Amino acid sequence: HELERFQQNHGHCRPRAKNTQIGLYNWSLDQCKKRENGILSAEQIKLPDKIDFPWELNKRAKWWLVMYDELVEYCNQHAHLRVSEEDDPALYNWMTLQRKQYHGIVKTPAMTIAKIEKLEELHFCWSLDWRERTWH
Repeated sequence: HELERFQQNHGHCRPRAKNTQIGLYNWSLDQCKKRENGILSAEQIKLPDKIDFPWELNKRAKWWLVMYDELVEYCNQHAHLRVSEEDDPALYNWMTLQRKQYHGIVKTPAMTIAKIEKLEELHFCWSLDWRERTWH
């Protein structure tokens, strides 16, 4: 099953809406809607449950986790969080949004303590000015 392979390769069940994962991403959203509407059988729910598929997440919460997972993968591959706009525009823009939320420039979606803690585990730099950023 494609979702199971994805989970084994990435360590999570939240495919990103990008070219290489768009099919699985759309399938995941469809499964969530079907379960919400009571259309899936117990058997169809069994495998996703077995690999901790995030049924309850709304699109925005799911997107945050997908991007966070992308950041973790980037950090694991490059040993730093200096994502450039050329490297990965979506991840770069997401990181910029996190900084703006943290500083109260953007209020929606809310920056929660849980999100701050997860990002700080990676030594995320909150400075809006790239010249002031320290990296670990």
